[in-house]
Amino acid sequence: MYTYDEYSKGYLDQASGSAIMELTENDQVWLQLPNAESNGLYSSEYVHSSFSGFLVAPILLRPLLEKR
Repeated sequence: MYTYDEYSKGYLDQASGSAIMELTENDQVWLQLPNAESNGLYSSEYVHSSFSGFLVAPILLRPLLEKR
């Protein structure tokens, strides 16, 4: 996934993205920025960055759902 945002005029801006992935227990997920010169995650007292995830459906239930 790639998000492009042209930061200009000193104003804070926002970008977002999402992905649905098939994971198993103990899999790891992280964010990686291409390079430090043109990318970054910013946070301050009033500006926040967040990352979240949630379980859509356990893999064990998928065969039951597909039979419907």
